[in-house]
Amino acid sequence: VPGINYLVNALKGRTGINHCMPLVQLAILIACNLRNDEVSLWYVCWCWYVMHGVAGYIMTQVATPVHRSDYCWSEGDENGTKDFVHHTLLSTVDYNTEYPLVASLFLYESFNDHRVHHLFPTLDMSLAKDVRPVVEEFCNENGFGKFVKQKYGFLQLLS
Repeated sequence: VPGINYLVNALKGRTGINHCMPLVQLAILIACNLRNDEVSLWYVCWCWYVMHGVAGYIMTQVATPVHRSDYCWSEGDENGTKDFVHHTLLSTVDYNTEYPLVASLFLYESFNDHRVHHLFPTLDMSLAKDVRPVVEEFCNENGFGKFVKQKYGFLQLLS
């Protein structure tokens, strides 16, 4: 069963318990279905697999476009760089950054300000709008201005 290795590693202290969430979800589904004679255990497991399969597919469709841009490079490219900021600006894209916080949280889980997220991964995303001007100023002063202007609508990224 997928997730058993996460549970074993969590019990050994090698990983966080949050990695066991798929197993917790499965346990909850099974527990809620114990007294239901009309639905089999296999059907519950099948629903769990479908739930994770659909979520995984959606995640790849959402995550791939925002981590690739016109300026991306792969390891070994002659124009590649090891500079963290430069690489982050090259490999991520912002989209619909003008959305207010509530819309951003509901529609994009606040990852539409994607470059700020990658530059400051532990930043409370309610502060992203405050940090964005500082990032833009830094980019303009250090020759990264073209990346700051590269903002897309989400549907443009999918095409």
